[in-house]
Amino acid sequence: MGLGARKLRQFCKERQIQGYSTVYNRKKLDGLVDFLIAQQVTSAQVVEFVEMLA
Repeated sequence: MGLGARKLRQFCKERQIQGYSTVYNRKKLDGLVDFLIAQQVTSAQVVEFVEMLA
């Protein structure tokens, strides 16, 4: 599933995950993905969120 930075950032905002904005500004999409993995966010959580948006 091709998720863009916009959807991942929206996910972080809705879930009130602290620090995602700083990580994205410094390391862009790859850094944001690594950050979410470190926060133990699963792909299933992100997919569920994206499906709710559709």
